[in-house]
Amino acid sequence: MPNVTTQQHFRVPHALSLLIAHNKRAQALKFLDKLIGSDYGIFGADSQILNDRQAALQFKIDLLLEWNRYSEALAWLCLETEINPNNVYAQALKERLKRSLHIDDLHRRQFEPVRSGRKCAADGGAFNWEGVAGMRELKLTLENDIIMPFLEPDIYNKYRVPLPNGILFYGPPGCGKTFIARKLATILNYNFIELKPSDLASIYVHGTQGKIGDIFREAGGEQQTILFFDEIDAFIPSREQGIGHHYSAEVNEFLVQMNECAKRGVMVIGATNYLSHVDGAVKRPGRFDKKIYIGTPDLEARVEAIKLYMKDRPQEKIEYFSILSDKDLYSYADLELVVNEAARKALRYREPVTREYLEAAFGAISASITKQMITEMSKE
Repeated sequence: MPNVTTQQHFRVPHALSLLIAHNKRAQALKFLDKLIGSDYGIFGADSQILNDRQAALQFKIDLLLEWNRYSEALAWLCLETEINPNNVYAQALKERLKRSLHIDDLHRRQFEPVRSGRKCAADGGAFNWEGVAGMRELKLTLENDIIMPFLEPDIYNKYRVPLPNGILFYGPPGCGKTFIARKLATILNYNFIELKPSDLASIYVHGTQGKIGDIFREAGGEQQTILFFDEIDAFIPSREQGIGHHYSAEVNEFLVQMNECAKRGVMVIGATNYLSHVDGAVKRPGRFDKKIYIGTPDLEARVEAIKLYMKDRPQEKIEYFSILSDKDLYSYADLELVVNEAARKALRYREPVTREYLEAAFGAISASITKQMITEMSKE
């Protein structure tokens, strides 16, 4: 079997994030070119450096697609697949991009996106991430590990790379786990069913167990479906914590239903704050194959979120980057609370919301998330 590689998960340097957030595209691409082209001296053959270089190249391709520079993106994809023919993600993205482009003039090689079918090379990058600002590392992970295998199954089957059976989102509350799950359903054109613990609660013994089976059978119909279990630790709590017998039966039923559910057209996504609160058997391969951390918004996402929350309010022109650069631990919910507080103070004096009001609100409202909490959330 060939040594199959997929897209490397790229840690975006802070300096690069600032260039992208300020829309300095040429400088951002030059920054990436340095990462791609550097020989790193005597360490040039190190496997981690080679992986980082490949990840930087694929990050550049994603930016070119987002900025509608399709011909450049396709050229880089062709180069990557020529150099690394076992890069299954690049192979799949190249074929998808080729299908979605229309060549008007073979000599000038001008490309335009096809207007029918699912979007590929359209606004938002390789996939339509409209409404999801920033969070580029997360989006690249989702594209590589989830979206592309489902949209290009033939290529992944050729390399015997299986479809993920289930995905477990974990991380701080108020950071968009439900929104991301809904966005995945839109990109994949899947039906979306959201379930909360109260939806499956029953006053009867084993009543919840029966409801779990009913939900999976309903989802396994003609249309492919994402089953999204919010607060999944309430559905399938860790049995190591000494839960009752009826809870154990419900966990067992969930395990049975999850086995190979992807083959029945059902993708299961669970959301939790703490990995350790979910039963260990559910986190094994073949059930929740992928565990993906969804953290607090990065600078680019914070700026866009604040702009959204400030929309249609009386306001002065505000430069947000300097205000938000050190607010790494604020969730979307925290940011909305800050804006509401600033607007409340401005209303009291019948003044527009200014930088001073926002800074005062940040001073009064601390982030609801701490670094220690994030460490605890990642423990299994």
